[in-house]
Amino acid sequence: MVQRSKDLAEQLKQLAYASGFDLAGITSAERFDGYRWQESIMRDPLLTMADAQSILIVGVSELKFLKESAAGEPRGRVARSYAAGHEYNLVDELLPLKRLLEEQGYKACVSPGSIAESTIPMKLAAVRAGLGWQGKHSVVITPEFGSWVAFGALLTDAPLKCDEPTTQKHCGECTLCLEACPMVAISAPYVVNPLICFDTILNSRGLVPNNVKDKVGNRILSCDACLEVCPYSSGILKKSDLTGEGQYEFNLLELLLLDEPQFEETFGRLHWSIDFVHFKRNVIMALGNSGDATAISVLETLKENKSRILRNAVEWALAKGEKS
Repeated sequence: MVQRSKDLAEQLKQLAYASGFDLAGITSAERFDGYRWQESIMRDPLLTMADAQSILIVGVSELKFLKESAAGEPRGRVARSYAAGHEYNLVDELLPLKRLLEEQGYKACVSPGSIAESTIPMKLAAVRAGLGWQGKHSVVITPEFGSWVAFGALLTDAPLKCDEPTTQKHCGECTLCLEACPMVAISAPYVVNPLICFDTILNSRGLVPNNVKDKVGNRILSCDACLEVCPYSSGILKKSDLTGEGQYEFNLLELLLLDEPQFEETFGRLHWSIDFVHFKRNVIMALGNSGDATAISVLETLKENKSRILRNAVEWALAKGEKS
């Protein structure tokens, strides 16, 4: 049996914390049995690195990057993970850990952050490394930070000492997250339909059906509804002082008036995947749901916009304003 290195594991964790991560755990590179998407490369780390031994998984609290907003009405919001700059999981931040392993003569591979390209199932790896448990909304709940955590993972052939997995789920009979989902995307505990989740819808391209527009509320990007009602995550949120720089609530009229260079200047550093037109589409939908009378005159100026996507959103928002 290969002797697993306790000292190197501790060195990696110490470097992780020194690099700004808030959580670090290690699990084996064994196959993730029962992984939902059996055709995905993520089900088996050995498909990425044939002689892989270990997975190092790290997490960072998103709340420390955020600040409370004094945005005026009508107000829109983006999900806190987007405002923190973690639309996708951590990648570049893991490079110092990768270098340490390579300096010790081992191979190391950082998992890409996007779900489409990722080689490690972040949530399952976090649970198996003892960082938390998977809530009924499918998101990992950590004791220290609730679900307000972004994860990153690194695969290596180093035989690292593994942490004990989390085996106990603490959700009990609670179903608040299922009940809070505005699109009923959480159809059963641990079962989420990503196609009807606002995280997918508001990042999608093209037109949004009118019946879905009505449910968007004041959301601009993604949705925190299931996390905000979770007793663990809401409790963490209430006692956290938000002293970062990331604003997650905005004045919708100010956003509507942004031109494309201003949009890039304001949000480019966050590396969102959404483009300017679809961002503005979402702002218009949120304005339509706000019932704010002052928005009408501004929206009127966009009725003849060259973008069919924006014209469609404006037409819906103005019609909704007439009814209210």
